[in-house]
Amino acid sequence: MPTYSFIAENSTVNLAMLKQALRISHEAHDGYLKLLLRAAKDQADQYCQSNFTDYNNEVPAGVDVWVLQTAMKNYEQGHPQLSHRELEELGGESWTDDYFVYFRGLAPYRREVGFA
Repeated sequence: MPTYSFIAENSTVNLAMLKQALRISHEAHDGYLKLLLRAAKDQADQYCQSNFTDYNNEVPAGVDVWVLQTAMKNYEQGHPQLSHRELEELGGESWTDDYFVYFRGLAPYRREVGFA
């Protein structure tokens, strides 16, 4: 299976942005947050399989939003001590194992496999 890395290498989403979105000011979770970002970018790369030539070779904003939201959701899921109210403030929503629902935000950016 080919490996894609365009999003991982070009996404504007970074640790500072994720920490700001999660309202985290300390460095205690930085390693974990970096891992979550890398995982979200890798998932997006493997799903989209694109260098986004239709977007001037830039990661579309919608993909960056998906990466940020996915990293946030993975952080929330791993931190059950957050209250229901805090989860709502972070934009929390229910999780699903449905592949098509999970990647819905990336679907418009997915390259048709077998085509350039």
